[in-house]
Amino acid sequence: MKKIMYVLSDQARLVDVAPRKIRLQMLNGGVHLQQSAVYRITSSGIEYLTMMQKVVDTESTVTANITRAIGNQTALTIRHQRTQR
Repeated sequence: MKKIMYVLSDQARLVDVAPRKIRLQMLNGGVHLQQSAVYRITSSGIEYLTMMQKVVDTESTVTANITRAIGNQTALTIRHQRTQR
């Protein structure tokens, strides 16, 4: 997961990373402070996700149209063969 978040934050700049201190409860009842990363999606990240959804939708439509066209072509071929007999 760290490698994925590194790519999204440092290379692609789709996610911002901010350090934050969190409290961890210890077994003896004490509290230990530890630094953790908080990830927030950027406006570029939101735009990227929106565009990827449009790409997926378009790809699905194209695939459906190709499948329909192949089905129509097969049906035409079968009808043509029947009429030639």
